[in-house]
Amino acid sequence: AGEPVTWEIVTPGRVSIVSSSSVTDNQGRAQAQVRLGSVGGAAQIRLRAGNAEALFNLNVIIPVSSLVAISGNGQSARLNQDFAQPLVVEARDGAGQPVAGAAVTFTVVSGSATVGTATATTGADGRASTTVTAGSTAGAVVIRASSGAFSVNFNLTVTLPVASITKIQGDGQSAVTGENFAAPLVVELRNDAGEPVSGAVVTFTVTGGAATLGSATATTGADGRASTTVRAGASAGPVAVQAAAFTFTVTFNLTVVPPGPV
Repeated sequence: AGEPVTWEIVTPGRVSIVSSSSVTDNQGRAQAQVRLGSVGGAAQIRLRAGNAEALFNLNVIIPVSSLVAISGNGQSARLNQDFAQPLVVEARDGAGQPVAGAAVTFTVVSGSATVGTATATTGADGRASTTVTAGSTAGAVVIRASSGAFSVNFNLTVTLPVASITKIQGDGQSAVTGENFAAPLVVELRNDAGEPVSGAVVTFTVTGGAATLGSATATTGADGRASTTVRAGASAGPVAVQAAAFTFTVTFNLTVVPPGPV
């Protein structure tokens, strides 16, 4: 009894000592009243008495009362590309203050995308984030951030790298049966900014009439253009050749004519 004791908070901010014994009582005991701080996580308090010491390990849990989307909502990204901004949420307590140390889970609810971090822990500012990569299918994406019973959705869009396909050359030609059409069929792909799209695959298909293609597929160059040659078949009449890239198509209308008199 009467042994002097000292109390030390090892992890400031997570707990505080409201009142405490300065000496041991008749049973050799000392006590302290502890108040939780505003930061969640592991907390430690050290008690010293002479050459002896004891370490108390506590876990501070701050309840989350709301989850708020801070940034990243409403973005668009092209197929298989990263969205420019991370998705950021903030966990708040009942007083509207940030909650640190809360686990936040990010889940793709619908659409084609993957998250960089499925689970993140809020920092001292109450915020947690994840990156997102667009998948291989265009369309709407919904990603849900959840912490306990609270959640918030992010609405994103995966867009095609191509916004248009245009016939540049070769439409309306005629060729004699068995001969090549004079000009190749040329298309141009552009994105939603009006820029040429390079490296995209264009598929050419004979959808009507008698003809054969020099190449069934072609890849656009730096100018966004791809082409194929066409050879007239053995039967005279109209020929239709479709060029397709992603969901976009155009049709070339050609004509095969019979040979003239010898």
